[in-house]
Amino acid sequence: MNHLYKLTGFYICVLISLVFLSCVNTLPGDEEQENTEHNEIGTIPIKVIASNLHKQVYNKDYEAAIGLYMLLSSSSLDKDRYIDNEKLICTSSGFATTNNIYYPASKEKCDLISYYPYKTNAIQLDSHLMNVKVELDQSSSISYNASDFMTVSISGLAPTTKNVSLDFEHQFSQLSMIIKCVDDTDMEQLRSLNPIISVHHVFTEAIYSFDSDDFTDLSTRGSIIPNGVWSIDGNKLIGKKCILPPQIISGYFDFITITIGTETYVIQLSDNYKLNSGSSNEITILYSPKMGVSNLITQINDWKEGVDIEIVPIEKPQLDRISISDFDFEKNTIYRVSSNGKCIAEVCKEYLLNDNFNSEAIVVYPIIDNVTDLQNGVLWHVLGETNQLLGGRISWNKLTNSFNYSYGHAASIPFIYFDEYGFINQSEISSSVKVTIGERILSDLRGSELLHYPVIKIASQYWIAEDLKATFYHDGTSITKKTSSSYSKKTAGYFQVNSHIYYNQAAVTSGKIAPYGWRIADYQDWDLLRNYLQGESSVLKSFNQWDSDEYDSTNLTGFNATPVGLFNNVDGLDESGFSFYNQYVAYWSMGTTNQTLADRAVMLSYNSNEIKNASYSEYSGYCVRCIEN
Repeated sequence: MNHLYKLTGFYICVLISLVFLSCVNTLPGDEEQENTEHNEIGTIPIKVIASNLHKQVYNKDYEAAIGLYMLLSSSSLDKDRYIDNEKLICTSSGFATTNNIYYPASKEKCDLISYYPYKTNAIQLDSHLMNVKVELDQSSSISYNASDFMTVSISGLAPTTKNVSLDFEHQFSQLSMIIKCVDDTDMEQLRSLNPIISVHHVFTEAIYSFDSDDFTDLSTRGSIIPNGVWSIDGNKLIGKKCILPPQIISGYFDFITITIGTETYVIQLSDNYKLNSGSSNEITILYSPKMGVSNLITQINDWKEGVDIEIVPIEKPQLDRISISDFDFEKNTIYRVSSNGKCIAEVCKEYLLNDNFNSEAIVVYPIIDNVTDLQNGVLWHVLGETNQLLGGRISWNKLTNSFNYSYGHAASIPFIYFDEYGFINQSEISSSVKVTIGERILSDLRGSELLHYPVIKIASQYWIAEDLKATFYHDGTSITKKTSSSYSKKTAGYFQVNSHIYYNQAAVTSGKIAPYGWRIADYQDWDLLRNYLQGESSVLKSFNQWDSDEYDSTNLTGFNATPVGLFNNVDGLDESGFSFYNQYVAYWSMGTTNQTLADRAVMLSYNSNEIKNASYSEYSGYCVRCIEN
């Protein structure tokens, strides 16, 4: 009987529990269950076609593929994905997955995103950014197509049994090269010479945002071998083309190298030239066997509609040797030496300081795989001194920011020669190659703003030789300009007096101020600089701009520190005020990351020869100097 009572009590408890649960709308865990049902796979297969892309990339001997993402319309790419980077292989009949994929069981509308070429781990789960790049050697159709980054997106796609047509759009830029003869040249004979052409000093990598549909973080300069073979079209040779990320081609670099027969021409643009996303660009080189290259015409066509531009090029002279008179060190202190578009050496006017040196000197360093070899510099000339033996080896220690010099044996070195391997020679050699020289300039593109900075070398460090002037972050978004009515510390921004730019703490710690490949100098960088210069600031200060004091401003380093003043807190007010023009300059100093500050900034003053520490607050507006990574 007791057992019956216990069993009856159990059923009563269960009944009460069921009644209670039926009265509750939501219980912990129900929401997760609903989301699971929300993402449940349905029975309608997803089928896509991309006819134009298929015609371009199908190759029976190569596996081309696209990546596909699908989102429920209420979600986003950096959060929940219904389909995450599904690989669709390009077969003879179209694009297909290894296993069928289906629309969600809920049959709600979806957003579809696809891209070419396929990449494993293309977009991280919490991101909408993808690293993209072009191939350096695009001579084969496979490598050319693999460089042609394309995307397509469709919003509000309802489940359908029909094929979904994917119309991919080119996101990179196409560059076609044409040789146009300006006289009665035999075109067949010219084609038989098979002119060799290549494009140099262009950015080859970038980050693409699927959220904003644009590119940031252009990086890694390289040389491109184009695709195609020459064919004759009237008085033109056509057929060579390459793919590049959208960018501005700077007029400061050797842009094109072309070899026709035994003659090689190195061409530099006289102005900057913009390659837009999705544009097809033509560069026409005007050529005569008698006159060589005489002009360069650029044109932008569809993929997307563009405009015609004519640019006069600079054909840079090729030298079989270099002398100091070939360089304008008053204009720039670092020059790059190139052979056939490849950088092989760097010539620096720099300040040498140790127990045996205290003077400006000119040093030649080899460049190996685009990296300057600071272990094997050759001392070419010492300014203002005649008793130094030249031609010896300068070797820098980056950890201590100091150098050793193994003395040479030459009283003077009139010329420097380079062999086919890029080795530096102090006397004439039979295997000397022809070279061109060009200034080393940092070109910083941010949104619509393009700024150029000279680069200097101090010890083993490379600095920009001016204060940063950017009014955009490096992702292209604008930095707030602080005015007299918005000098509060609360938001990131910059102050401006005349042409000088001062950044506040919030802007500097955004991590988005420095040009790509560079960083804001941190406390270790400043300490290395301070130690190398033995604590003296006079060699950093610009000429004749500081209020008079007992210390000369020699600017021997080329750092060109200018006393532009600073912004700091106005007593008793929640705002910043400007002061100390012609007397001080203060620089931000970063901490252990690009979003933290050191406990002290750096200051130079008119009445001291020290490189001082300086305090700061959220109201401070200081200058920024950047150093190469």
